[in-house]
Amino acid sequence: GPSAEAASGSLKTVYAGLAFYNMKPIKVMCPVSQDLKARGFKLYICSNASLRLPMCYQELLPEVDSFDGILFSANKNVKAAEEIYERLFEKFNIKPEESYFIDDLQLNIDGAAACGMKGYCFADGNAEKLQKALDKLNEDTK
Repeated sequence: GPSAEAASGSLKTVYAGLAFYNMKPIKVMCPVSQDLKARGFKLYICSNASLRLPMCYQELLPEVDSFDGILFSANKNVKAAEEIYERLFEKFNIKPEESYFIDDLQLNIDGAAACGMKGYCFADGNAEKLQKALDKLNEDTK
């Protein structure tokens, strides 16, 4: 697993639960992302959402300025999920084994796992349950 050093701040956290086609903000994620930032984690958005998202993401994504980077893959003609994750790793110098992927589709969590990232499916929208999973993950990496 990740080293204690990784847990103390260099652990990269990937947040990508914004691929809803209706493109509404997930406001319950604000406290979760604020907590992760306060604990020193880096946050990234990797989205294959509609091509409309890059044009309007600042209005749709709460606290987008708190993220360390954004990758929109919908307009890159990337077909394989593995390519999307590899592009994310390269663009932001992310180590998959030091990352945690959050998404609303289990298929995307499975794709991230195939590339070496642990993950969490946020389909139920339960931020408290997600926070508990993140707290446990942080305890397990100490």
